[in-house]
Amino acid sequence: MSVDVTTHHEDHGNNGTVQRSQYPTRIVHFRSVMTQATGEDIDRAMFIHLNNIQPELMSAENCPPQVLTAPKITAASSYQTKSLGFSPSKSLWTVTSSADQNSLTERPVLKINDVCVEELSETTSVCSNDDDQDDSDTSYCPSEESREEDDEDTLAFQRLSLSRTRKLISMQPRRYIGVPEDRLSIIPLLAYKVTEIQSGKVSAEDVIYLILRKIRLNESFTILGNEFGVSGSYAGKLFTKYISFIADHFKELVYWPKSETVKKNLPIAFRKNFSGVESIIDCLETAIEKPSKSMDQALTWSDYKSANTVKFLISVTPSGFVNYISEGYGGRISDELITSVCGYLDELPSGICVMADRGFKSIEPMIVEKKCVLVRPCSVSSGGKLAKNDVIQSRKIAALRIHVERLIRRVREFLLLSPHACINMNLIKHVDDAMSIACGLVNLQPPLIK
Repeated sequence: MSVDVTTHHEDHGNNGTVQRSQYPTRIVHFRSVMTQATGEDIDRAMFIHLNNIQPELMSAENCPPQVLTAPKITAASSYQTKSLGFSPSKSLWTVTSSADQNSLTERPVLKINDVCVEELSETTSVCSNDDDQDDSDTSYCPSEESREEDDEDTLAFQRLSLSRTRKLISMQPRRYIGVPEDRLSIIPLLAYKVTEIQSGKVSAEDVIYLILRKIRLNESFTILGNEFGVSGSYAGKLFTKYISFIADHFKELVYWPKSETVKKNLPIAFRKNFSGVESIIDCLETAIEKPSKSMDQALTWSDYKSANTVKFLISVTPSGFVNYISEGYGGRISDELITSVCGYLDELPSGICVMADRGFKSIEPMIVEKKCVLVRPCSVSSGGKLAKNDVIQSRKIAALRIHVERLIRRVREFLLLSPHACINMNLIKHVDDAMSIACGLVNLQPPLIK
């Protein structure tokens, strides 16, 4: 059974205006189709409806042969057209056969704005290279020549990025890798020992630049890969493989100088009252990601920073030279405990003065045991007051001890070790090496106090 209805159709004229016309369009109701209409009637009626063709034009005299022999329009092709967001009523697409017009068993191809979409099928492959496929499908398959051109363009871009990165580092080495300009000669010395670079895209010097830039700017490995012309995963592999090697060499720059050298470079502010001071100690912390295990969360939690941190003990000379850096410990550890267990006391020469903050008052027995003197501000008991001389002495010590804070600020310039860096859990095992490299590079900088 079929029903004749009158529909309003918007026809765009030559002048761009919208003209409304009324003509009967044959619509086959799906319920009647399932009961009375034959398969050919269904296909013919659906073709008329979807293409907005007037029934009186469906004749051999007035209609081209390709319309009379149009392929079948199935539910799959109708669904696919709707999923692409095009309305058939606006005649944006036409139906053609993927093979000879006399063979109506081939799957139809919907050409939508010069884009060919084949009918949904389990055996259909967008990038198929079968010989019986229509030439229009080649738009989905990049040719070998285009792939080679893309590869050449990618390689050219990578070489350009690497050349640009090298130029920037050579122009401003301290900004990008933390090395003073007059100390760039250490890079070739380290690169001479790096001999196991498998990739031909980067050199040994580029690997050192990559590691130092990661510590200095804390860029993601994806960005580092783009800057050095390699993939992000390969940049991460280079970092994890060679950072320990580089750290072993920079550790040699962190050492305890002789007492004669320290006194020779002693700043004027220390010479009158604190000429025996050779070490100023303090602690610094760097935030990390929250560990997954509850025990690790408890051991790394710092009440001072209100975050999970890694804690280091650092010692500097009065002139601002790092003479000791400890390994990293969980942020829960106290200042006294880290001083006693990190090995600092074993490096302490006898007969010197150690300057510290009030929080280190519990380490005084250990310092005295090493035949040294602990210089710190006076502590105030609850409800008590300091004498006038104690207040003056505490102010003098605090004014000089601030230099260790200034040196810690230099270390913080390496953004991987900044207070709120939130180091990834995969990089925590490399934090000690990164701290050793940062302290070694700080010792290459000009003196803190002139």
